[in-house]
Amino acid sequence: MSTFTDSSRGGDTDTGVNVFTPSTISQVPLTIDLLAGQTANAFRVRNSAGTVLFSIDPSGNVSWQGSSTVVVNETVTGNSSITGTLSVTGASTLTGAVSLASSLSVTGASTLTGDVVANHNLTVNNNFIGNGYTYFNNVVTITSAGASALTVGRQGATSPALKIDASVASSVTGMEIVSAAAAGGVNLRAISTAGHAIKVISCSN
Repeated sequence: MSTFTDSSRGGDTDTGVNVFTPSTISQVPLTIDLLAGQTANAFRVRNSAGTVLFSIDPSGNVSWQGSSTVVVNETVTGNSSITGTLSVTGASTLTGAVSLASSLSVTGASTLTGDVVANHNLTVNNNFIGNGYTYFNNVVTITSAGASALTVGRQGATSPALKIDASVASSVTGMEIVSAAAAGGVNLRAISTAGHAIKVISCSN
């Protein structure tokens, strides 16, 4: 094993191509040891203009610019703060709190066991299971043709308090809940592609 140290304390620049291959399967090809109390990043990648594109700080936090594509299953156990667009194609399990400041598009099944705060669009094209509190500060659209398109209850889909069945072929009708100002009551009415069909219930305080 070769060890490279900054003997001149002035650094060095290598313009060639370096390939690190371990001599045995139990060896780590590349190890970077930090100094005690290190404040500068442990690793970084810059473009030709010197802009940092990817970096790892001494605490292990990772920062990068540009899009990120994850092909394999991803498990996140810490808090996640997303300010750009995140697209997930595979299954995802998020255990920590999730805060979305921009769009999130999920194609695979997702399970979130922490609290979720969505301040922008959330698109889910497969099963979505939320075991924590979920807050939506924008429009929520659920596209499903399932018998349990939306279920809410203490035990989830088991004996739910609310269930929406959208499995009827060519179904285009539904229920609309219209709120009002204080003491104005609430209206429940049937809707369809032709607009409001029948006013079902009108109740007030």
